[in-house]
Amino acid sequence: MQVVILIGGLGTRLYPYTYTTPKSLLPIANRAFLDLGCQWLRANGASEVVFAVSHFASAIIEFLQQTNAARGFNVKIRMEDRPLGSGGALKNCADILQDDFLLLNGDILMDMELGNLMELHRRSGAMVTATVSKIEDTRRWGILDIQDDDRVLGWQEKPSPEEAKSLWGNVGAWAMSRKILEFIPEDRFVSLEKETFPLLFEQAIPFSGHRFSGYWKDIGTLDNYVQANRDLLAGAIRGFEPNGRERSRGIWEDDSVQIADNVDFVPPVVLGSNCRIGGGAQIIGPTVIGCGARVGSGARIESSILWNNADVGEHVEMRDAVIGEASVGSNCVLGPGCAVASNTVIHEGINLPSETVLGPGSRMSGTR
Repeated sequence: MQVVILIGGLGTRLYPYTYTTPKSLLPIANRAFLDLGCQWLRANGASEVVFAVSHFASAIIEFLQQTNAARGFNVKIRMEDRPLGSGGALKNCADILQDDFLLLNGDILMDMELGNLMELHRRSGAMVTATVSKIEDTRRWGILDIQDDDRVLGWQEKPSPEEAKSLWGNVGAWAMSRKILEFIPEDRFVSLEKETFPLLFEQAIPFSGHRFSGYWKDIGTLDNYVQANRDLLAGAIRGFEPNGRERSRGIWEDDSVQIADNVDFVPPVVLGSNCRIGGGAQIIGPTVIGCGARVGSGARIESSILWNNADVGEHVEMRDAVIGEASVGSNCVLGPGCAVASNTVIHEGINLPSETVLGPGSRMSGTR
């Protein structure tokens, strides 16, 4: 089974983290998102995966080459020297593609059985079979006008609730016939959703839908990224679990962690390799502590995500925060929803208001 992954986007909805880290390498419960995706592809029998890359291409290629994430299937890389959109990126892979293939958005976390999608596609005789799921807010998704027999008659891009033909939204996973390439112009930016698919409907080309009711999450926004971490810790994503051993129910840790006396854990919590937790700290889940991270004594970390090598000082208080590879000084208080990018330093005694966003390289000093 051949799979194409669209992985070249800028990830603007995940700023400030994607200023320095590609979206596909953001950590989900201490595992790179791309690592989770490769595990899913292996489990579903992918034989060849084509990664269509552009932004941060070198970091993505290095990850694939230096880890075992892509073991078990053949890897091909197709570069874009400029943004080509979903359709243009697919056209750029034309010489690689076989008769039927799967196309996946690179920011979707899901537990769907891909073989079922391919089987349904081949039985339907359609040129495209789009995976759809019931959604609540039509203004955030591509909406498909899908019939009881799974034929799709039209595509609406983010319609208002009053205009929407259905509540079946595009998930970002398609099975396609190679013939779709005939409808995509060469060497320019092309959107499948806004240009190619409307052309197929205009010419009455068979287009089918696959209704999916399992887990899926577009991690392309900060809220969804945080929720994906929580979902993995909660066991909500079939086939995925945190790294490490479960030393007690809902607490995963690597054997190399260093935990001082009188640390209070409230699950679910995952502790990365070589992290250090100071005495009297409170780690309240759902919380992720990254590999090599440090949490000082007396700190209270609640419902937060600390990336690898984050350094959090003594008696820091934070809730619902995401901390990159950054330093937070002792006695700081971070209000709910704070987002702190890597290479940032927050000096001792700072009180950050709720929803504060600090970009990479920021420096905060002063007293509470």
